[in-house]
Amino acid sequence: MAMIACPSCRKRISSEANSCPSCGDPLKPGWVETQRRNSVITTLSWVAGLVGLFAIAATNIGHEANSVAEAAHQPAIPEKPLTPAEKKALEAERAKKEAEAAPEKFLELTATSASKGGFDAVVILSGTVKNNSAIRVKDPKIECYLFSETRTALGSVSETIFKVIPPKASIHFEDANMGFADSRWQRYSCLVVSATPLVATK
Repeated sequence: MAMIACPSCRKRISSEANSCPSCGDPLKPGWVETQRRNSVITTLSWVAGLVGLFAIAATNIGHEANSVAEAAHQPAIPEKPLTPAEKKALEAERAKKEAEAAPEKFLELTATSASKGGFDAVVILSGTVKNNSAIRVKDPKIECYLFSETRTALGSVSETIFKVIPPKASIHFEDANMGFADSRWQRYSCLVVSATPLVATK
């Protein structure tokens, strides 16, 4: 004996009852079979739907796995060696960027001569600044460290040389007034500490 729903009041009743004990509605012949058939059809529909969803999911997973496998088996891109001309151009570009960032590293101070002026209170400097970079620079600042005869440090003086230095070229300056200093200095050491790069604008 199975329990079914009354077609009138939807209360649960026995499949063998001739009428509903709740509402008294008589059951029509064949009602029980119809209910069973509808229940079976509904169940089968749910099962078919679930099977379809699983099939779609399995297909998608298979496609994704194939895509991953194909991507993993893609041939590697071989490295293309640079030609000598390309290497030279790359090195030149790197050197240019370095010179633009710190031009003083590419400036060399040579052939210097220093003397005392202004009652021995001023340092007078002459020399040559060589630009070893591939860019133009201007206004190199020179700093000189002064020492006594016994190599005791006596401070420093500095001055900016307001000139433009072309790439791979040199400029000479004469009698630059480096400023006041301790008159007891007998030794000195000078170098370029800064400069301004002249970058071409596009």
